Amino acid sequence: MLNHEEKQLILCTKGHFEKPIERYADYKEIVAEAYGLYPSQVYENSLMNFIVVYDKLISHGYIKMKGKSIVEYLLTEPYKFRNEINKGCLLDFLLGEISCVPVEGLELGKPDPSYLPLKKRF
Repeated sequence: MLNHEEKQLILCTKGHFEKPIERYADYKEIVAEAYGLYPSQVYENSLMNFIVVYDKLISHGYIKMKGKSIVEYLLTEPYKFRNEINKGCLLDFLLGEISCVPVEGLELGKPDPSYLPLKKRF
């Protein structure tokens, strides 16, 4: 169901890698690897395109739509906390939703240190 980069993105949303200072830099590293780009070539649009993993998680029942269609869900749920939504807000919402996905059955494997430094565990 998920390719290696998509699995790493999920692990990244769950905090398995060190968080960089620059916003989205960690996700850019993973997307750059997936598309054969340099991280500097990855913009919000590339991140949004890569988050088709969100659709995969919905279609396999990992993200619940609360009885709504995907369009209705994405047009209502992000607005619960903000009056306006821009691309960055929507990206934050999608990544937040992905971070809450239960991992049972996803076979994510281990975080791959070739993408980003692993978070140091205590």
